Amino acid sequence: MKKNNIFIIIFLILIFGVIIFLIFQKPLEENSVSLPQEKEEPEEELKEPEDQIVLGNGFSILIPAGWTKQEAPLGISLLVTDTVNQPQEERAQQINFVSYYAVTLDSLDDVEDLEEYEKVLKKTLLEYSPQAIFKNEKILDINANPARSFELEIKENKIEFKVLVVIIKGKGDDVWAISFNTVKADWEQNRTVFEKVAQSFLIN
Repeated sequence: MKKNNIFIIIFLILIFGVIIFLIFQKPLEENSVSLPQEKEEPEEELKEPEDQIVLGNGFSILIPAGWTKQEAPLGISLLVTDTVNQPQEERAQQINFVSYYAVTLDSLDDVEDLEEYEKVLKKTLLEYSPQAIFKNEKILDINANPARSFELEIKENKIEFKVLVVIIKGKGDDVWAISFNTVKADWEQNRTVFEKVAQSFLIN
């Protein structure tokens, strides 16, 4: 478990800074070349947004329809935000919060296994947010890789957030952490999406 990486994961789980970051963030545009048009073509019917698989550095994962890949800060492998749905929580709207998920790579290093890693992660979370409530802990198998997950309820700036944290054993000592963050009021509509994305995670 690398100290810098664990702090990044805690940072993402506890919402700190990501809210401010997202206020000014723009969707990551794919490299493209615009060619001049000789004549105007009839407008095509607008297509419904579709799910897509994105390749990261050492992994691939689902980006659901209506969610957008963002330019991730240093230390974060992938950052994806919901660019369609506003949070139902009014205070969250006022600070421009949007639901998001982030992928981060860490290492077991001095911890024995994934279970021990989870314990250290939770202990560190409680040091930063003593009122955090852990729920619904699970042992998983994600594309033949051992994994664990838990839900977390926290309150920041009078806003109730709910987070799904999934940790997946990678190659060697690698550990992949995925943090799915939303407001508690939107949990039910996002939970299925979060679980679908987590199950899509594939180590390359």
